[in-house]
Amino acid sequence: MQKELDICILADLHLGTMGSNPIELLKYLKSIKPGLLIISGVFINPDQFEKKYFSRKTLMIVHQIMQMALAGTKVVLVTGAGNEGLKRFTGVNIGNVHLRKEMLLKLRGKQYLVCTYPLEKKSSRGESIPIWEKITGFFLMQKSDKNFTKNNASKQLIKYAFSKGVSALISCELNSSGFDKATQGNSTLELLNPGSWDQSLTSLEFSGGQWEHYTYNELDYGLLNPKLTVKEEKQKEKEEVFIIRKPIGG
Repeated sequence: MQKELDICILADLHLGTMGSNPIELLKYLKSIKPGLLIISGVFINPDQFEKKYFSRKTLMIVHQIMQMALAGTKVVLVTGAGNEGLKRFTGVNIGNVHLRKEMLLKLRGKQYLVCTYPLEKKSSRGESIPIWEKITGFFLMQKSDKNFTKNNASKQLIKYAFSKGVSALISCELNSSGFDKATQGNSTLELLNPGSWDQSLTSLEFSGGQWEHYTYNELDYGLLNPKLTVKEEKQKEKEEVFIIRKPIGG
């Protein structure tokens, strides 16, 4: 039986990479029935847009999300860092699937801002530039530099949310995991972090008027399905791929 949710929020799926935990993600998506599914951050890893194929596992996840949309779930992709391939389609609505730069979620008298970095502002020449300096090469930095960049991103996102006058901020770029609060003068901002799926296998779920921070647990899904289990001796086998004859964006 599927778990009915009002809202499910996933972040940084990084589809197309080993870190995306595709089998676990597919199990999770098949186990829930949300009215609204929000996916923020990196949806498909940017490197995959430069290739001419997607793995079968990646396609199974995309297919499941589309099936959920066809069944009535409203799906919103909130683009972020590394989503250059999707940013060009920001604002597009295709049936129950919507692409947004950021999202304002109104829920029980509160306004939740869903966004990720890099936030942008316009230069004097109308060009889009990051609010903070130097984010280029983030994924190639040393660990200490990554932490510094994440701290900076978190502070800027919180500052941005306060300027918007919202009640809460939802982002996987926040330093704190799960639930926290930030204050500025007399104002208080709720912080909700779904966590990055590729790193923590977590999500945010809203049902019955309450938010919960969900962490994937294999025991939630009963006995293992042998068809969904990758045997160690077969891990080195070449994965079945879907060939795209014409490169995306070509």
